[in-house]
Amino acid sequence: MMTTFKLSMNSELPFVFEINDQALSDPNRFIVRIPKNIQTVEELHNVYLKLARFPNYYGKNWDAFLDCLCDFSWIKQYKIIIIHEDLPLSLITNEFRTYINI
Repeated sequence: MMTTFKLSMNSELPFVFEINDQALSDPNRFIVRIPKNIQTVEELHNVYLKLARFPNYYGKNWDAFLDCLCDFSWIKQYKIIIIHEDLPLSLITNEFRTYINI
């Protein structure tokens, strides 16, 4: 099953995400599922800390978030998939924009 999600935020390029069942079952992939209804930046950071196994020293701010997303050295798999059940922080426009840009 292929799932496609398009997000257009009046930007130059839309975001397109595609996942198929085979990609999800590959043991060389680390899957992070971001749950629905994340309304605060603190909630989002805590989700990544737990589900993406961010290190305990993770600073829970956007700079530290970007650093962790660019590293993932603590994960043995070399392919990482982040799946969103919905759009976190969608009610906080500036934070949502920052998250999507990262």
